[in-house]
Amino acid sequence: MEDYLINYELKIKILTPVYIGSGYTVGKREYIHDKSKNLVSFLDLDKLFKGILENGLYSEYEKYFTADNKSREFKVELKQFLEKVGIGEDKYSDWITYSEYMGSDNLSLQNTHEIQTFIKDGYGNPYIPGSSLKGAIRTILESCYIRNKYKEFNFNRNEVIEEKMGKKARYMSFPYNHLKEKVFHRQITDEKVRLEKMQNDIMRGIIVGDSHPIDKNSLCICQKIDLSTKGNKKLLNVLRECLKPETVVTVPLTIDSKIMRKMYGKKFDLEDIKADINMFYKNYKDEYIRKFSGAPMVKDEKNAFYLGGGCGYVSKTVTHSLFNADNATKVVSNILNEIFTKGDKQSANKDDETLGVSPHTLKCTYYLENLYQMGLCRIVD
Repeated sequence: MEDYLINYELKIKILTPVYIGSGYTVGKREYIHDKSKNLVSFLDLDKLFKGILENGLYSEYEKYFTADNKSREFKVELKQFLEKVGIGEDKYSDWITYSEYMGSDNLSLQNTHEIQTFIKDGYGNPYIPGSSLKGAIRTILESCYIRNKYKEFNFNRNEVIEEKMGKKARYMSFPYNHLKEKVFHRQITDEKVRLEKMQNDIMRGIIVGDSHPIDKNSLCICQKIDLSTKGNKKLLNVLRECLKPETVVTVPLTIDSKIMRKMYGKKFDLEDIKADINMFYKNYKDEYIRKFSGAPMVKDEKNAFYLGGGCGYVSKTVTHSLFNADNATKVVSNILNEIFTKGDKQSANKDDETLGVSPHTLKCTYYLENLYQMGLCRIVD
């Protein structure tokens, strides 16, 4: 192996529930929710339907499954329906593929509680895609580079401020693409290849593989919760499969130090990534989290970073790094208002500047009756 390639087997510890979506949602008519056990069981739908047919219940099931959201049948969970038509646990237990616990007894479930599932491999085991971890690292490196060379980005700040929604299909895509090119693009390939081409993106020098498969028992169901600046909790009708805290995941990572030297001018290794991770987290905490009363924190903050979906705008973008702390709130508020304003109805973000923070909700969830931020992990030795 070439000596400029540095290989690692990263150990990542899950500190708070982490969600990485599969893009698939399970409706409440596709799982069994046993409230007495605080357990959700996912079904093999082929076995479910075969069982319905064998028991001569097709017409009852069709009426139940196609009920609209205003009908009485719509409010009935699958477990209740099956028991009502004479199918008990002794029968439907054979249709279960796997089960997992609700993250908390504090869940506030409404009528349409679908579950957004975690990404899984061909054997049904959850895993962390390399692209998800690399995306998190990219945001962190970009953020820290901008802060370290703040004065070099005046043009980019003006581009962001002057961008308007208009009729553009991808609002803010041009300013942020220009920003990424300025941060990451160096002449890596032949000079005939223009600098803005992806071949010259130095993130080619960080290769992240998919994690080793994770045990299904590491999953639980968590509810989306918005925490206000005053500490009020709004429990939303969104349920997600998440990795449990204390889960440890192994991820292969390779750094091409020859490519990374083009940006940093020196040998670049995992310690440099950790340094930026710690800088990003400190800034995030000082400039954002501290503005929320009762915001949950973690003890193991060293090398802590955010991963996956549902973590919130600030952990996924570099806007707060591009602008100083005083201006960032106003700029982000304007961006979110542009995105979420519908017709004459302005978004809830229009008043964020008066609150002194934007976005004005911190993304949280319950796990074992404790409130956590979403998506915190840390690299462990």
